Parts: sequence; structure tokens; C-alpha cells
Amino acid sequence: MRRHLLACALATAAAACSDRPADHPQRLPDPPRRPPNVLLIIWDTVRADRMSLYGHRRPTTPRLDLFAREALVCERAVSTGIWTLPSHATLFTGFPESAHGVNSDFLWLHSSFETLAEILQRAGYSTWLFAANPFVAEGCNLTQGFARVEHPWDDRWRDATEEHVHAKLLPGDVNAPALPKPGEPDAARPVAKGLYKECAPVAVEALLTWLDRRDGRAPFFAALNLMEAHVPRIPSREARRALMSEAEIEASLRLDHRSDRLLEHLFGVRRFDAAGLELLSKVYDACLLDLDAATGRLLAALEEGGLLDETLVILTSDHGENLGEHGLMDHKFCVYDTLVRVPLLLRLPSRLPPGRKQEPVSTLDLFATVLDLCGLEGAGGETPSRSFNAPDHPSLTAAPVFSEMLAVTPTAFDRIRRTQPDFDPTPWLRTFRAVDWNGLRWIGASDGAVEVYDLRRDPGETENLASVHGEFARSAQRALDHWLGSFQHFAERRLPRREAREFRAEDLKGLGYVGPSPPDRPPGGGR
Repeated sequence: MRRHLLACALATAAAACSDRPADHPQRLPDPPRRPPNVLLIIWDTVRADRMSLYGHRRPTTPRLDLFAREALVCERAVSTGIWTLPSHATLFTGFPESAHGVNSDFLWLHSSFETLAEILQRAGYSTWLFAANPFVAEGCNLTQGFARVEHPWDDRWRDATEEHVHAKLLPGDVNAPALPKPGEPDAARPVAKGLYKECAPVAVEALLTWLDRRDGRAPFFAALNLMEAHVPRIPSREARRALMSEAEIEASLRLDHRSDRLLEHLFGVRRFDAAGLELLSKVYDACLLDLDAATGRLLAALEEGGLLDETLVILTSDHGENLGEHGLMDHKFCVYDTLVRVPLLLRLPSRLPPGRKQEPVSTLDLFATVLDLCGLEGAGGETPSRSFNAPDHPSLTAAPVFSEMLAVTPTAFDRIRRTQPDFDPTPWLRTFRAVDWNGLRWIGASDGAVEVYDLRRDPGETENLASVHGEFARSAQRALDHWLGSFQHFAERRLPRREAREFRAEDLKGLGYVGPSPPDRPPGGGR
């Protein structure tokens, strides 16, 4: 900017010494606008309706509430997927699960898909990823295009993460297995990474460290995956005290809400009573308060460093969480609002006016929106993703948005059979697609069952109106068929369905993911 002003001054002086009138200096072209930095913050497992930003009765996101006053807040953001891998694959590629094929049957993003990080890196961006979720890693090929990838269990951050986790653990909490003490030899450290997910402050420090050391001449794309809301949930004492009485805190420490206990409720083996469900709800909310505190510190640091207004900040989630609604727990076996309605806010003062967007939008469209705001419209090729800024964006025409659950999670059945060997999974062997349209939701199951809910009158989806909304159900099915026909499906690509072997099943046990070890990694790996 200072060089541009000097050039203009010299041009004016030169004009004064020539035959050209001094009041008509030669005009120099404006310098190209520097593309914005991009910061993508993914609050893993966070549903929108549990955030005070979206009207929740408890103050779970006070710092984000203030930040959002200068942001575009999407009131109804709908995730295309219901768990980590398919949802992240969509965020990174602009394709839905039907197209990229990533699900519980195929834990690998095929290298033929170009990611947002790859496109931005090619355009000159510095790229960086910090992920608390073991699935968001090289082992599933989600890290294509990120020049640097970090995790809380890496040698560089492991001690700081363990120190932070130790500070959060409260005596008597049955939900938090013990970590080794800082400084213990590697042989004593846990293989499972369940507690390493409690790393939001460490992730913030990692990002600020990277920003300090990067080449500041290039814009950056940084992505954070933060997992405090995922089981096992161990919110800080400060967060618990903000939302619970001391008696409730003590009761929450004694209440087992680890993954296997949640499955017992889910499959009807042993249900939580009303008091237990309320405690589970408050523990979850306290985790959001911890996420909000760490995110608030990050945003404040960016503002203090002069980077905030130059950065497209996006905060969203990959999926929500069932907390007893419909008798369900965890993020499995449904496409209800509890799993697919996620937070979404975007802040870029130079391009995005603040406000509340009421129309439904899909997280699939973040891919094209980022490229558009970075001046790279169309760089992602032909995808179903459409920029929020496009004059024909579906939300401007009240078009439908879609969600999918195309593969059942078999590990849940394996785990419940340890104590219930006669368990019959047949009722759970269903997949789903959903259509949100004009305040109604249509859900179609693979066994032919249909549900329709009026989300405006019945946000909890408690009354199935399929029998009185037959015409809507038919219209939703036609809209779904048209959408599915608008892109190439993974099966049509005839790509080899092989997976990676970069993580072990033991790495996922602490998060409630247990299953057979994946087959060998595809030849050549990722990009």
C-alpha cells in the first residue's frame, strides 16, 4: 500500500513537468486485491440448537454470540452427512456422500477428488491443519493439500495436551480414564487417543505458533478440528460451574456416559432416566462452553495481531449429536435435526454483510463459497457446490437441501453383543436420505418407510405427518431424484474401493470407534 502511494505521487510530479496538464495525472492501475486468509473452525459433534447463538436456554457460547454480531449467521445450516468422515470429505471437496463414496464402508477419500486445500495451495496459499479427530488425518486421505498437518498426540504437542487434560480431570469422574503423568516414558502412554481430543487451547497455540513462523507474504488457509463435544466428555470445572450446581457436578461425575453406556440406551438395553438425561445434556453444554472459551481466545489473538479483518472466518460443525431424542444417542442411525442441523457463521467484513440468513443452506456449499470469496470461482471444477454469493444460489429460490446416511456403522453391533450376545440388529440395518424444503422435512428409509415433519411447528420432529403431506412427500422424492441425477456417483466412477492403514483400531477406542483394521493403503497413497 505504501509503495502504491509513492508511485502515485511520482506519477503526479512527472505530469507536472510535462506538457500534460497537472490536474490530469496519468492514472496507474489499482493494485490487485489481496485474497483473504481463510480460517475454517470445525466444532466436531456440535448441534446448533445447543448454542446460545441459536437461542439455547443456557449460555453455552457467550464469546461466539458477540463475535457473530459482525458475521453472517445461517439459521438453518444442514450437514449432508451425520458423522466425521463423510461430512469432512464433503466440506473439503464440495461433493456429497453419494459422489465421494466416503462412509463407514469405505474410510478413504479417493485421490481423484481435489480438495479445497489443494486448490488454495495451488493458488499460492500457505496451508495448515490441526485435527483432534484421528479420522481427519492422512490415514483417511483427508489431508491432501495441507502442507503441514498436526495433531495433539504428535511429539510436539503431546506433553502440552496431557498437561491440559490433567488439569481438566476431576476426582471421581468415571468417564475419564487416567492419563500417564507428564514426563512418563512412552511405553506408559496410552495408545488410544480418546483423551487427546481435549486439546482446544493447545490447537489455538499451535495455530498462533504457525502463523508467527509462516511466510507472511502469502495468504493462509488454516483448518481446525476441535472435539471437546465428542465422547468421552470431560468439561472443565469452570464450565461445569457456569451451568450446574455443585450437587449436579458431583452427580455428573458419577453418571457413566461413556460410549458403551450410550449404546445400551440407544438399543434399549438400559435407559437413562429423566434426571440422567438432564445431566447428560448439561455435561454436553459445558463442553460447548469450553470450546467457546478457546475459540474466543483465538479470535481475540487474531484481532490483536491485525489479521482478523483480513481473514474469512468460518465456524461450523461436521454433524450434531443425539442426546436421548427419539430414544437415540451418539451420531448414528438417523438423519433427524439433532444430527444434521449444525452451526454456520461466516465473517469477512469486506465482502459479507452481517446478519441472519433464514433460508436453509447446505454445508456442501461452503466449498464453492470459499473459492468465490477468494477470487477463485470455478477453480473447483464441476461440483454440486454453489456459492452463497451466487445470484442463483438455491437459498434464494427456496430450493431443497439434502442429507444422507448411506452406510450403517457395524461396530456398534459388535460392541453391544459383548454383553448382549442375542442382540438382533435387523431393525437398525437401514439407510436414509432427507430433504429439507419450505419448513418441512421428508425422510426416506431404505426399507421404504417415509417420515414428514413440520419443522416450524414441531422442531423436535415428534409427529410424523406423512399421511397428511402425501403431495409434499412425492415432490420431495422428485427433488431428491433430480439432485441425485445432477452429479456422478462414486459407484459410477469405477474407482478401486480400498482403504488406508495409517491408523489402528486402538487409536479410536477412546472415541467410541472400534472396528476391524482397515485393509492395505491404496498404491501411491494420496496426492
